[in-house]
Amino acid sequence: MALSDISRLTRFNIMQIGLFSLRFLLPLFLIGCSDPEQAKLNDKPTAVHTELGSKNQGLNIVAKLDNELISMTEIDAKIQLKLFDLEWHKYQLRKAALDATLTTKIELRLSDTDVSAPSDIEILLTPPSAPRVHLPQTDKAIKGSPDAEIKLSLFCSYQSSHCARLQPELRELEARYGQLVNLVFYDLPQTFHRYGQAAANANLCAMESDSQWAYQAALYSNINQLNRERYLIIANQLGLDKSSFTHCIDLNQYQDKLDADRELAQRLGLGNVPVLFVNGLYTKGANTADGYGYYINQELIRLGLPIPSSLPLGLISTSINQPKQDSNAHLKDLNTQAVTEYKHGDTIAKQVTLATIEPERVLLNNNGQMEFLLLKQTQNQRVASTDSMRSPSTENKSNHPHRGADSSAQAERFKQLPTTAKMQLSKHWLSQHLQNKEKLAQHFHATEHQIEGVHLLKLTEIDRSEFYKTLGLQSGDVVLQANNQWVHEGANPLWDALAQEEITLLVMRKGLPMRFDYKTKP
Repeated sequence: MALSDISRLTRFNIMQIGLFSLRFLLPLFLIGCSDPEQAKLNDKPTAVHTELGSKNQGLNIVAKLDNELISMTEIDAKIQLKLFDLEWHKYQLRKAALDATLTTKIELRLSDTDVSAPSDIEILLTPPSAPRVHLPQTDKAIKGSPDAEIKLSLFCSYQSSHCARLQPELRELEARYGQLVNLVFYDLPQTFHRYGQAAANANLCAMESDSQWAYQAALYSNINQLNRERYLIIANQLGLDKSSFTHCIDLNQYQDKLDADRELAQRLGLGNVPVLFVNGLYTKGANTADGYGYYINQELIRLGLPIPSSLPLGLISTSINQPKQDSNAHLKDLNTQAVTEYKHGDTIAKQVTLATIEPERVLLNNNGQMEFLLLKQTQNQRVASTDSMRSPSTENKSNHPHRGADSSAQAERFKQLPTTAKMQLSKHWLSQHLQNKEKLAQHFHATEHQIEGVHLLKLTEIDRSEFYKTLGLQSGDVVLQANNQWVHEGANPLWDALAQEEITLLVMRKGLPMRFDYKTKP
């Protein structure tokens, strides 16, 4: 049966047998052909090409309604994000197959004594080009500089574990790109997220006091505790007016804004969360900072702007002088830890020169590509330096050398932990509760696990404790460190740490290490 016969029969059916029968017969027409040449057509788009005259020649027409033509372009425009999802899935399959193929070929070479190992591997497979979506102007709050060249638009839900795990990656992007990026958040609670809507409304209530970002961080610190009691606890820590905030959450005051976000998501064809747009470029699903960084870097290059340097260098300090040739910068080699002073035009490495020195960053010319290094305190991005990691009992190191080695290795791993939860705490609230620290300490009990001869401490029966619940801690948590000092049966530095302006807790929860960062406010 020829395709033109199908077209004529289709038109006949529309007139004679009705839409119901057409719905039944069309699949049979399209898949029931046994001719080999016709089978090849099934691998192509199911477009119906009609004799439309020279003016329509080349158009990919998929349907005709009387004299109205419906093109593939018109159809694709409505489902462009879903089509990209298919292309992305194909890319992931190819990438996995490529990785497996490369691994097999390298192993074969290594097993053959007559063949040398490959000296150069170049990956030419690239991800598909993401579609760019026009997002309407919005009066939403912006996190970061309003004038940032890269605008991130995030659709997420507060009850989504994927969105919660995305938060450390977003903080890494903020640290990596600085004032080059900003973020606008859109609420898209999923239909099966029972508490997502109320949590979103609570965060918008906090917006009235310009506290939405701190409130959001607290919500994501524990997505399993989304309830009215916790909304009020977070509001209290941020110093929000209790009466107006309670009124706002009880009336679900921002339902109209939540509806508007959901309607926008539907118009865009969004489904699951998270979805992040990079200057309108669509990126699907949760990704790493490096994954999002690929799209951000492509946008910076398109705009003629420098990208973050991938060289193993850190910017330690800058000194701006006049004339500018007298300005200098101190760079640290992250491999050797050596610090070297450089001036304008100095060669740093092969085909890498120092192009510009600014107060907060330097620009490098890396083989024709402009790159930047930001001035930042690298220790703020990690838990601690190696020298500051104190063991709970130094005198036991000689008695338990293997345990000492194990604890040092653990300390090194802790340094690399991303922040699981980031919260603000009221200094007044803390001081009130710390007056009862003897009672609070009764919830700590020694565990069977030892490190360097001393028992670590586990929290028990704290599920009804406002103090521990506010900190985001749970029964069964093993508190490993407080501000880089070990917590154990011989000493509990938690109470002294909570008196500081910045507190970092390292916690082991169900076998997984977690990091909690707090800042106190008056």
